Amino acid sequence: MNSIEKFCREIGMPEEECGVIGAAYLKIVDNKSVFGVFEECVSVYKQNNVFDCGPIFEKIEGLSEKTGIHKYTLDLVYLIMLVPHMKVVYEENGLTEEVFNDSVLDLKWKSEECKSVYGVWGISVGSWTLDFFMLKRLAFGRLQFNLGRFKSDCSISGVNVKSGDQYIETHIPSGRPLVHEECRLSYDCAAEHFKNIFGDKPIIFGCNSWLLSPNNRKILPETSNILKFMDDYEILEPARDEKNSNLWRIFSVEELPENLDDLPQNTSVQRAFVKWLK
Repeated sequence: MNSIEKFCREIGMPEEECGVIGAAYLKIVDNKSVFGVFEECVSVYKQNNVFDCGPIFEKIEGLSEKTGIHKYTLDLVYLIMLVPHMKVVYEENGLTEEVFNDSVLDLKWKSEECKSVYGVWGISVGSWTLDFFMLKRLAFGRLQFNLGRFKSDCSISGVNVKSGDQYIETHIPSGRPLVHEECRLSYDCAAEHFKNIFGDKPIIFGCNSWLLSPNNRKILPETSNILKFMDDYEILEPARDEKNSNLWRIFSVEELPENLDDLPQNTSVQRAFVKWLK
């Protein structure tokens, strides 16, 4: 078992994925010129943990035809190769092993999402996941966070904020239940981590997600974990999704089929949305 496959098993990736990613890595290693490109791209991160990732992913994905490996799979192998130095970066910045482990799990969540939507084990949003390697985004337990800035003046629960003021932006990775108690623990950890940035100002969390759509209260049962998550937020501006562009997050399809009964209905959320769509 090579180091890449071993890592996949350690973070709990499915057995099938471990084999596929491990085999892809061996195929890359066997081709000296291809492996040379990977080593070069890895060294960029080692030299500076914040870098322009666009040209890097272009180089990696450009090897797809030469290797016969899907570009999303190549991106995942590349990101896993960065993990050893990612651990060093977290340690040097005083981040705990727990935060590192939570953050690196985005590789698992995003690869399962990629398989579900595109039928490929890999990463379809490499630049997103790379933000965890660059310390632009961190995971604390169930939720993920980065700093954001308000785009306009507004009032939140009686607190006046101005355009440009900072807040903590919340992201919700797919892959496991949205247990409210776990979310509360995540908020506490994130508030503690970012508290020095806010000083005497109140710490405000923000979220831009389909999970906060007012329609969810019409679609989902009162016991839904999503509705409990919504209750943590004050809606400043309802998100509009007239083209249903977020439905892939629920059904793992890029567009709705003509027959709505063909949509997966394995979860209570999926069944509730199918009923609503009908």
